[in-house]
Amino acid sequence: MIAQIGGSGGYFATASEYGRRRATKAAGAARVARDTLDTSGVPLKEAEHKALEEQALADFAAAEGISLSGKTPPPKTDEGTKTMGPVPQANEGTRGTGPVSQ
Repeated sequence: MIAQIGGSGGYFATASEYGRRRATKAAGAARVARDTLDTSGVPLKEAEHKALEEQALADFAAAEGISLSGKTPPPKTDEGTKTMGPVPQANEGTRGTGPVSQ
């Protein structure tokens, strides 16, 4: 008796139709949002960000003595002029490698 009232596919058809309506409504909302958004300045902003990125990289490379062309190796520096990485301690290497004793 219960199987005859709703049928076996009634619920699925209703849920499917509800899903289609929601998808159609969401697609319409996305179209309206896209049409109302001013995207004319996006390429200009992208170019501006790219230029700032390249300038920051060039400034960093110049400060660190790094060649960006890739054709010439970076200049050799001695350990005393390192600006990046861990700084060696003045007494490094003078103690033994064994356990610490008091």
